[in-house]
Formats: sequence, structure tokens, C-alpha cells
Amino acid sequence: MGIRVAAAVVGGLFLVIYSALSWCGAGWLAMPPRRGLSPIHRERLAQMPGHGVRVMSRRTADGTPYLDCEPIPGGQPGDRGRLLRAQLAARPFPVPPFGRITGTIVLLHGWGMRKEDLLFTAERFCAVGFRCLVPDLPGHGDNPRPATNFGSTAAERELPAAVCADAARHRPLAGRPCLWGMSMGAAWAIQSAAIAPARWQRVIAVSPFDALEPVVFARAAAETHAWSTLLEPGLILATRCRSAMWLPAVRPIDGAGRISTPTLIVHGTTDDLIPLAAGRRLFDAVAAPRKRWIEVTNARHGNVLATPQPVFVEMAAWLLTSPESPGSSPPGKSEPRLSSQQTPHSENTECPIMRVRWHPQN
Repeated sequence: MGIRVAAAVVGGLFLVIYSALSWCGAGWLAMPPRRGLSPIHRERLAQMPGHGVRVMSRRTADGTPYLDCEPIPGGQPGDRGRLLRAQLAARPFPVPPFGRITGTIVLLHGWGMRKEDLLFTAERFCAVGFRCLVPDLPGHGDNPRPATNFGSTAAERELPAAVCADAARHRPLAGRPCLWGMSMGAAWAIQSAAIAPARWQRVIAVSPFDALEPVVFARAAAETHAWSTLLEPGLILATRCRSAMWLPAVRPIDGAGRISTPTLIVHGTTDDLIPLAAGRRLFDAVAAPRKRWIEVTNARHGNVLATPQPVFVEMAAWLLTSPESPGSSPPGKSEPRLSSQQTPHSENTECPIMRVRWHPQN
């Protein structure tokens, strides 16, 4: 009798601990600790007018906050914008006069980030003629929705279009908008483009995953070692309970075959979170007749945009080149690895949530 009682107690304790770990893990994934507006963010916002960029804070009808960034007519670009314009002109590549808006692009941030983390990315794209719309994604920043589903629900896939529609109320958009995303935001961009390819002019995905489940469990294995396999079923069920997400179904690759929009995918060769092979599988699945694959040599997940390699030049050129122009990439083109080119130095910072070193795009 004593053995049975002991076994029941041990089994009950195991169930409690297992459930608690699964519940906490699901919360960490779908509801990461939110980053508030830091002094660094406030400083960057204050700097933007001096860099030739006007930043306006807006909200969509459902409460999604976003930054509306546009070049200031008659203004002057900051160092980042001047460098990008000079690099494009050196190719040579036609660059619109500073302050003229020739396009619109929605910038989607990564997991654990917030919209202000992409201010310097917006500054660069504004310098070459783009109006940049930068939302806080669900479960992040000041977005009122409590959890993220990594762009896998119908409402989330429509979020970029909803931001564009709201921005158009304040000022008409310049042509069809483009989509740009990083990591989680990259997978979000792919899933949004898949439901309405004709809505978007171009898509750029930086370090995307083809399927979320392998990425999550590879990270879990690195953290918990032998326990990861045991925790998988509990984490999947707990995530479903805490959000609308069914983890095995978050697969951007499943919709990639419906994308006809010209698509550029950028991936670091030594990505320590999302393997290079995952990004390549997604690229191969994209059905767009014009697509481009770029590998960034020795870049990890957190610094793919902060290496000495000219990634922003490649992305800007992709956005500015019309599909019919001679400078367009031929169908399915894979690019050689980018060679080094001097860019402004950026300090390293630690993102405590991801345990990945994030390098701000200074």
C-alpha cells in the first residue's frame, strides 16, 4: 500500500511539474516578456528628424500601434542614409532625389522585439525613397493583443494590409506596398504574401524559418537537453491553450507555393537559431518567377544585418528595381555569398529573451 501511495505522489508531482514547465514554456513562446520604450529608443526617435526622417505614431482601428516614417522633403539624410545612397550610386544605380517618396514598405520585427528596434532600418529605406510603416506585432511592444501566433492566423496575416489601409487614410500610398520582415517577421511576411500575392510589390524575408516547430524544439533541446523530447507534447498543447496557435501548423513553407510576388530571402551562413537549410527550403518552395537568395558569410541570427557586408545595398536595389528592368534577377537566381564592404560599426547588445546576441543596425 505504501508503495502505491508513494508512486501516486511521485506521479502527481511529475504531472504538476510537467504541466507547469509546459505552461511556462508556452507563455515564453507566445507571450514573450514585453520590452518597454527604453531611453535608447527615445533617443533614436529624437534623432530621426536630424536624419531627414519624420516619424508619426499611429494606431489602426483594432488598436495596432505603428510608426509612419517618411523622408522629409528638402531634408538631408543622416550617415546611414548617405552611405546607402552612395553605395547604390556607385554601382551605378538610379536613386531618387532625397525626400521624394516612390514606394511604401511594411517592416515586421522579430520575436521579442518592438517597432522602435527597426528605426535605423526605416531610416535607410526612407533615404532611398520609401515610406516605412512599422507595427508592433501581437504579443509585442504596445500591441493590445496578448499573444503572438507567428502570423499563422487569418487576422494576423491581414495585419500588414490593415496597417497599409490605415496609413492610406492619412496619405495615399505610393503604388503597391512592399513587405519586409526579420526572423518571426520574415515568416509573417511570407504568410501574408501567400494569401494575397497581388497586393504586394516585393517581399524581403531576412532569416526566415520554413516551419516553427523544429526551431522551437531545437532551442528547447539546447536548453533542457534530454528533457526536450518529453516536453514536446505538453508544450504543443499548452501553446494551443494559451494562444490560437497550433505549433505544428505554423509552416510558412506551406503557403510559399502560392507566392507570385518577387521575393528576396537573406540568410546568415552560421545562423545559430534558424539553420541556413531552413531558409533555403523556404526559398526553394516560393513559386514566384522572380526570386533571389543571398547568403551572408559568417553571419549569425542576431547580426545578419550588422556585418561588414552590403546587405542593405542588396535589399534596396531589389526594392528599387522593377521586375521588367534589365537589372532584375533571372527566375530563381541564387547569389554568391556577399563580400565584405565597410559599413558603420555597431555595438553589440544582449537580448535576454532569446539568448542570442542582437547587433543593432547602426
